[in-house]
Amino acid sequence: AAQAAVALDIGGECGADFYRASAVLWSCETRWANVTFDVEPGEVLQAFKVPSGAKDVRVSLSSASRAALLVHEASIVDSQQPVEQWGGVDVVRRKGAAEEATLSGVVRDSILVAIDNRLGASRARVDLRVTHGGLQICPPAGRPRGCEPYDEERARAEVKTWASAA
Repeated sequence: AAQAAVALDIGGECGADFYRASAVLWSCETRWANVTFDVEPGEVLQAFKVPSGAKDVRVSLSSASRAALLVHEASIVDSQQPVEQWGGVDVVRRKGAAEEATLSGVVRDSILVAIDNRLGASRARVDLRVTHGGLQICPPAGRPRGCEPYDEERARAEVKTWASAA
């Protein structure tokens, strides 16, 4: 079973009148982020999606456990091919002190990044670092990709629906 995504701030924060609609915020001003989180045993955590238009993305995972980095649902640990094409980029995988995936080029189609702890017998503490070389189209300041306009009426309706279902 897949868990919900983690919050990873690559692109700063959403400005006034916007809300965070994505686990990852992407901008041209801030091009890296680090986050530490836990993944339960037997779980696959869908961490985030690399958006189309992102350039030269590098994802690095460090963990003392058996957690594995998945890029488009292909494990670096299990992969027989260190390089493959996906989403318009070359995906290069390396395993050393940390697992690493480098997406060379411009991402044409979004690419899922997940953390796999299905083989783990205990909770995995994971350190994740993400860097990128920019975006094809830079969003305006205060509105990184992943921020959406805040609509108070829509928010009230969603909260009311959620509360009545509980």
